[in-house]
Amino acid sequence: MQCGHCSADYHPQTAIRQLGQDADLFWQVEYEPCPRCQKLNIRLVGGRTEATGLKAHKLTVVYPKGASRKPAPPVRSDQS
Repeated sequence: MQCGHCSADYHPQTAIRQLGQDADLFWQVEYEPCPRCQKLNIRLVGGRTEATGLKAHKLTVVYPKGASRKPAPPVRSDQS
């Protein structure tokens, strides 16, 4: 998995907190800390329960809201 904060690759140790069920889906929060930057990567998952666990139908990244990117390289000014 890749951290949404610092872009480090890591093997997640995902924690799960079950929220409950509405008329359509069962909902849970999945999260894990990045070992490099120590920030949490959090997802909201909605799905249907099966014998093997939750089969995800909807997945929303909650935090960070957008994936981080490395800074753009500096602009070169060619002087001719």
